Amino acid sequence: MSDLAFQGKPQLHRNSFEIFGLEPRFEIDKAKLTERFHHLMHAVHPDRHVGASEAERRLAMQWSSRINEAYRELLKPLSRAKLLCEIAAGPVDLLQTTMPAAFLMQQMQWREDFEAIVHHADRVVLLDKLEAALRQTAKELAGQFAQITPALSGSNPSEPAKLAVELLRQWMFIEKFLDDIEQQRMQWLEVLPS
Repeated sequence: MSDLAFQGKPQLHRNSFEIFGLEPRFEIDKAKLTERFHHLMHAVHPDRHVGASEAERRLAMQWSSRINEAYRELLKPLSRAKLLCEIAAGPVDLLQTTMPAAFLMQQMQWREDFEAIVHHADRVVLLDKLEAALRQTAKELAGQFAQITPALSGSNPSEPAKLAVELLRQWMFIEKFLDDIEQQRMQWLEVLPS
């Protein structure tokens, strides 16, 4: 694998930004990321190493898999945000559910609205409205996250990192809730008369 960009000891554990040679930041150039992805995959694709030793073929397969995983992680804003939090503050405890009181109250209202929708005649219209509100909140959280991201790489990122993790948890809740809405929508479609 002489043209492989990862000469020497394999470091498959590097974070996704390092693998793509990108600065760890929330806002990324997706065209540059995709271009770098194709370049890296061209170098490591297992088909290019058919005549190599067993160890080199295995390494090419591992890198191919890791590059695909890193690309997917960086492409999705929520997973990119999680990675940035982990870089700045260490592993994020996803089971920790402490959130600001205002957000908890909003969660309860959304859940009540969702439960009411399930039994309402105009449920599709109401579900669309709830989904739009959730998507708007997710967009706002992403915007807030993007604003504090530069502070995560500063000399004392502890306060910005705490805020980033808090925003991440709220955003993750909303994405999970959006999944619940989509599952409910699919159930409704399954029972519609033909």
